[in-house]
Amino acid sequence: MGSILHQMFHQSVVEPFPEDIDRHALIIFEANEKMPTIWVNEEFEKQTGYTSEDIIGNNLSLLHGPETSTAAVDLLHYLINTRQPGYVAIQNYHKNGTTIWHLCELLLIKNTDGETTHFAAVQRKTEMDTVRMLMPA
Repeated sequence: MGSILHQMFHQSVVEPFPEDIDRHALIIFEANEKMPTIWVNEEFEKQTGYTSEDIIGNNLSLLHGPETSTAAVDLLHYLINTRQPGYVAIQNYHKNGTTIWHLCELLLIKNTDGETTHFAAVQRKTEMDTVRMLMPA
């Protein structure tokens, strides 16, 4: 992982990352009102078509489009605002305009005082059939 993550791991309390993290898009963003992205992995670039230069300094709304569920976005904002980890199925958009379904796992990154300073979003690419199975009837 990049040097910024190495630094965070040594100066912060981080929830355990999934063992298969290299297979999924990983985004680190600040826990403030604008939620700017500070780091993405190569898998994020492969899945979304956006380079780190495209997304660094911007928030994840860059991935949203006309069919992105406002309920999913609201749930992500709720988790962020209440500093809770959780999962959200969300339809994102590739840079070329095609849709991507992600199961987004939100993890907290805390400083040594226990304050959430950053979030990690692990985005697992999935299919609509999987999302339907996760949705309540």
